Amino acid sequence: MRKNMLTIPRSIRYDSRHPTLRPMQILEEQEGDLLIVSVRGHLDTLGAPVFEDQVLERVEAGVLSVILDCSDLEYVNSAGLKSFLVIAKRVETRGGKFAVCALRPHITAVFATIGFDQIMTVVPTRQEALRLQEGESPSSVIAPI
Repeated sequence: MRKNMLTIPRSIRYDSRHPTLRPMQILEEQEGDLLIVSVRGHLDTLGAPVFEDQVLERVEAGVLSVILDCSDLEYVNSAGLKSFLVIAKRVETRGGKFAVCALRPHITAVFATIGFDQIMTVVPTRQEALRLQEGESPSSVIAPI
């Protein structure tokens, strides 16, 4: 399994008024045509284009299935949400599978409010997302709040 990590340093993203914000990190794990992307920290206006470009680059290079593991995602704004949607649509138009897993409760509420839980696969755990990639039916999909 190949692993890569990209960090968007705090000094590039935030000024001294926001000293507690962590830098965004993107950890990729790829095995065959499956890419698991773990997003850590804040996915916002500055980090979203980097995140989106990095994942779409892998999709264009032949990745068919993408799992976005959000267990360490603390914050996402509209730019980050747009990236989720763009990635999901690109994967699905290429005949692949896309899933988001391990959302924190406050981000699950955002997904439910804007209807993302109705247009993309959202599951509670990474293991559940992996089962879906293998063709199994979901045992538990996150319900709207």
